Amino acid sequence: GKMLLGMLLIAVSSVCSLLLPTIMSDILDGGIYTSDWDYILRCCGRMLLVTLLSLGAVAAGTWCRTQVVSGFCADLRAAVFGRVNALTFEEVSRIGTSALLTRSTHDVGTLAWVADMLSSNIITIPVLSFSKDSTLALIILVAMPIITLLVLAIGRRVEPLWKISDQFCDKQNDLVRERLHGIRVIRAFNREEQEQGRIAEATRVMAEHIIEANTKMGLVAP
Repeated sequence: GKMLLGMLLIAVSSVCSLLLPTIMSDILDGGIYTSDWDYILRCCGRMLLVTLLSLGAVAAGTWCRTQVVSGFCADLRAAVFGRVNALTFEEVSRIGTSALLTRSTHDVGTLAWVADMLSSNIITIPVLSFSKDSTLALIILVAMPIITLLVLAIGRRVEPLWKISDQFCDKQNDLVRERLHGIRVIRAFNREEQEQGRIAEATRVMAEHIIEANTKMGLVAP
């Protein structure tokens, strides 16, 4: 319910954003062109009211969405934490501590970002589109299945790249943990340069795959 209320308030804010240039156009056509200062002042008053309404709606809508998304993150982290505590020692060893660390931090953050984007754009874009040009909005709606197929096709090629980048992100965490645990041994045997090289190589592989993945995903958002 709070999510629906937030989306409704964001929709109200989007409508208000569209009203402002419309009122400005009225000022130019009906006020400045005819030198009607009373009409200009009335339009300015309407613009002020619409702006205040938009500000209040977007603030309240963002608060509602943030409450839901932050609650979703808290529940998800609690579920991951509970699941990890239920794992056996063999399962933890097989998955790896560094991988579990990434799952409970970075991955949860990514899902939170997706939830936040869906809760805002999923209502804002249709409202803006249909308000300005319903015919063009319907054309976009009809094209959605084609776009979806295109995204799925590109996504299948990009998914392996993300998996490799995730593996090397986990490896970075693992290397940092090893470094923290064995810092005295590393310094005692003068292996600082070799350890930095291992981390640099893991970072390079991760970065190359992330860049390639983002470049290919750019095809769906030219």
